[in-house]
Amino acid sequence: DYGSPGSPGGLVGDCYGGHAFWDAEQMIWPNLLMFHPNIAKDVLQYRFHLREAAGINAARAGKAGLKFPWESAVSGYEVSPWGPAAREIHVSGDVSLAFWRYWQASGGMQWLHEVAWPVLRGVATYFASEVVTTSVGNLAIRDVVDVDESAGQVDNSAYTNAVAKLALTHAVKAASLLLRSQDIGANWTRIAKALPIPFSHEKKLHLEHESDSDGTGLGVIMLQYPLDLPMEPSESNRHVRRNDLIYYASKQVSSSAMYWWTVAVAWLELGEIDLAAKIVDRMSQNVRGPFYAWSEGSGPWGCSNFITGAGGYLQIFWAGYAGVRLTDEALLFRMPRIPPDTSSLTLRGLTYRGSRLDVRITPATISLKIQSASTHAPALFVTHNTLSSWVPLSPVLEKSFPVEGVVQVATADQMSVGLTKMK
Repeated sequence: DYGSPGSPGGLVGDCYGGHAFWDAEQMIWPNLLMFHPNIAKDVLQYRFHLREAAGINAARAGKAGLKFPWESAVSGYEVSPWGPAAREIHVSGDVSLAFWRYWQASGGMQWLHEVAWPVLRGVATYFASEVVTTSVGNLAIRDVVDVDESAGQVDNSAYTNAVAKLALTHAVKAASLLLRSQDIGANWTRIAKALPIPFSHEKKLHLEHESDSDGTGLGVIMLQYPLDLPMEPSESNRHVRRNDLIYYASKQVSSSAMYWWTVAVAWLELGEIDLAAKIVDRMSQNVRGPFYAWSEGSGPWGCSNFITGAGGYLQIFWAGYAGVRLTDEALLFRMPRIPPDTSSLTLRGLTYRGSRLDVRITPATISLKIQSASTHAPALFVTHNTLSSWVPLSPVLEKSFPVEGVVQVATADQMSVGLTKMK
């Protein structure tokens, strides 16, 4: 048995044919991961079950590894009627990232070995086979469809290259954890480091692809969240992040509910609360009717029950305002804050490593306690970036910290590397 990752239109009507796209892994599924991990685990079985078809997709394209289809149904083969869809290959990176995120949240080594590893290795193998060396010795992935589909087929899409870099990096990490380093490509680490993310030194911002573009920039903004693409925490990079947001958000006129959620989360990470609040208000225009269903657009077009929009909107609150991030070493709360015109923000049942947490954020403090824990859940400990010690989380007493800074939750095994990794 295996679940379904969900379609952008949910179970109502025939929007997008009920098929699965990248919406599932990037907009909808993360909410299940953080609050309903058992459902999230079942959903991943859909991609795992169809990995043989993904292998055939890659072979038909003359590549190795696993190539998941842009538009997927029951077979796992490409079912999109749109010809260029076969080159919207970032979806394989989106799938790989979801499998790695589940491991970060659960820590399940048996699952990593039996379920995640074949997918992580297969997608990394595929992206490695897509990389070519240019005449001047640089690496490139060519002729892909970017997140901004209107750009046509381009070279070195920022988003596609970013998920490829992450897929290769995570496969190498998984191989190390599973003592299977002999089963990875000798050049994977080099490719992950050298594959470029296009950048304009003149404008001091990232480009959608190798050629300067005037597109939506959605893929560029998603480098900040949900990809959390590693960047040095310096003021210069904060400046670049801000430039990316200002440049692309100012050019975006679409009312699509798919776009604005990641902009809001990115603004919140930079501390721009007022700018994020305007986006939250803007997105509310896509909520319609007596049942408050999400519409794909603010006008009469697109899905009338757009689960993608609802999923992105929810992430604004736990990833944006609460600052929740998963890393290999811990669960983080980065500069948590409350939404405007509220007195507190509560996350009930936020799940990490088998324990469900209740998290309460006020203007001054963030408080955490364990709501419940599975039978074999490891003990959890918590600290703040201003402290040098950890305290155990319990179901009895809340542990409170100032909202300024970063709160970190980890197991005993993770604590040895915890404080040095905090940003």
